[in-house]
Amino acid sequence: MSRGKKRRKKLIKVLLLMLLVIPVLLVVMLLFTPFFNITDIRVEGAGFYTQEEIRLASGIAPGENAFRKIRFSPEAILGLRLLDAEAAIEALPRIKDARVFIIFPNQVGISVTERSPSVYLSYLGSYLTVDAEGYVLEVSRDEPPAGLKELRGIDFTKYSVGQQLETADVGHVRIADNIVRAIRKSDENSEFLLWPVVDWIDVVDDNTAMMSYDNRVVVRFDPTDRLQYTIDFSKQIFFTKISATERGRLEFIRGQNPSFIPD
Repeated sequence: MSRGKKRRKKLIKVLLLMLLVIPVLLVVMLLFTPFFNITDIRVEGAGFYTQEEIRLASGIAPGENAFRKIRFSPEAILGLRLLDAEAAIEALPRIKDARVFIIFPNQVGISVTERSPSVYLSYLGSYLTVDAEGYVLEVSRDEPPAGLKELRGIDFTKYSVGQQLETADVGHVRIADNIVRAIRKSDENSEFLLWPVVDWIDVVDDNTAMMSYDNRVVVRFDPTDRLQYTIDFSKQIFFTKISATERGRLEFIRGQNPSFIPD
């Protein structure tokens, strides 16, 4: 073998050795050099929870080396994400989604999306606050949660705080949330406010819902048929066409004009 070929072979061996050693040195440096210890934890998206509560839930503290917390998986390594911390934060009842990631070289970012209360369910003397997807956010036993309306017509046998209701009627919770949103939209810049007089909402099936106004008038309608129009029109009828002492049913039937049937 010529001297030139021997040199090239030796050079290739040196390069291969460097390719093996350099990544190891980089990993050792990332894991054990104090320069990469966490100096700041930034939290975005928190509203119900304080930033400190989110930080505590993550299990991450300043002074630690965040690189030691990265799981050996492509998702974690490529995104510099701390998946265990994400799972810990998502265990909080009102957290829908969490992202925890390293901001090179020594900071950690936490971004959360919180669940918003939509309605409450009555269950064996308790009141369950749920969001639009049927996740139970909290349970109160003394009185209904303020600012929410009762949803009826949801059949379930058990629940866990922070988990979705075990029911086939989750779709009905989403329908109720659409109704709630339509009521709130109707009250924006309106002379008459419907929200204060709504007593409860009952989703009977996919195409039938009922609401009680002032414990006097029950409105029956199809929540899939021009929902905003139905809410706006029912409010107009209730406040301008029905007297303060009248009781009865207000029926919205697809393809027909609404009709009021006195008790």
